[in-house]
Amino acid sequence: MSVRIITEDQLPKYNSYVACRKHPLPLAWHLMLHAGLRVGEVVKLAWCDVLWQAQPKDAIDIDAAIAKGGRARTIPVSKHLASIILAVWKQQSDRYDWAPAHYALATRPNARPVSIRTIERAVATVGHAAGGTVITPHTLRHTFATRLLRVTNLRTVQLALGHARIGTTEIYTHPNQDDLSKAISQIP
Repeated sequence: MSVRIITEDQLPKYNSYVACRKHPLPLAWHLMLHAGLRVGEVVKLAWCDVLWQAQPKDAIDIDAAIAKGGRARTIPVSKHLASIILAVWKQQSDRYDWAPAHYALATRPNARPVSIRTIERAVATVGHAAGGTVITPHTLRHTFATRLLRVTNLRTVQLALGHARIGTTEIYTHPNQDDLSKAISQIP
């Protein structure tokens, strides 16, 4: 099974386009791209899930109640993702009086989060406008998994994605000739 990913060459163009969009797309985009969260998990996050005392948390706890298959997991937050979370928080807190329990992807305090379908449409628009391709929220998850696999092993990627079986994680692997050459060159 082949899965679509965004290549390293394509990422700057997509990210530039996303940076110009209104909340909640940038936050949703980066949570899926840099933490591998599913769109259904992202829309259910509250600000208190990603922030503590107006500072990004070191990790995002995905509760079993919102995780697919009821598999809770903890995803470390990279410095890059932390900076994005903080920037979005500052922008939103300047506009509204947010409370930690408010949904992070709501467009105003005490509102329900945007729908999964809204995020799906926004991501599809990014794909069409910035890259002329079809992408989905799961494309961002695939991209995260593929990028993570380039720096760690399959079991670590499995843990990050919350998969019960390693076979499910294997579909995210995209070895290419460069990977093969690099691996062989590292053999003593």
